[in-house]
Amino acid sequence: MIYDGLEFGAFLEVPSDSPCFVLLRGLNPLLHAAFVFLQMYFIFISARVRLYSFHLTPKQQAKYLISFWSSLLVEHT
Repeated sequence: MIYDGLEFGAFLEVPSDSPCFVLLRGLNPLLHAAFVFLQMYFIFISARVRLYSFHLTPKQQAKYLISFWSSLLVEHT
């Protein structure tokens, strides 16, 4: 979500009359941050629900998401 914030900040720095201004470059990080938030919300809200098909606890799912997004952040920087 930090990376999405940085991407959105870079979008805000581009003037609206510039030929490089594309609205989707600002919308994409916002939608991505919302998607990540919804994933985290589902993991922590469903802590009481046992997911028999995955056999992962919510804590393991959170660790997986954090490691996945941090590796993605390192890869793109």
